[in-house]
Amino acid sequence: GWVRALEVTYGWLFGWHPHLHTLLFTRHPLSKAQIDVLLQFLYGRWSDAVVAAGYRPPHSEHGLVISRGESAGDYISKICHQGLGHQGLAAEISQAGSKKGRLASRTVPQIIDDWGDYRRES
Repeated sequence: GWVRALEVTYGWLFGWHPHLHTLLFTRHPLSKAQIDVLLQFLYGRWSDAVVAAGYRPPHSEHGLVISRGESAGDYISKICHQGLGHQGLAAEISQAGSKKGRLASRTVPQIIDDWGDYRRES
């Protein structure tokens, strides 16, 4: 099975940045070769969609990361250290609308809040 969350942030330097956080649950651990096949398959689908939308193909070294389950603990602890505390992974996946952008990026709810506060181009 799998679960995914769409996040969209905006930064002045690079513009809009939509991205997915996806957890894929497999019955058995995937081998390195299986992960490589999955990575190529997902990159191909993503790259084809980007090109079909009229953009240049994304670089294969950026934008798609597959991590083994053993590294999930590091990911979860990163989330907890960023201020989500006890909410952890559930909040990361299910509460994308309540998250904050990092550095100079903002989420769509933050942009809407800024518009409400300042009534100008946010």
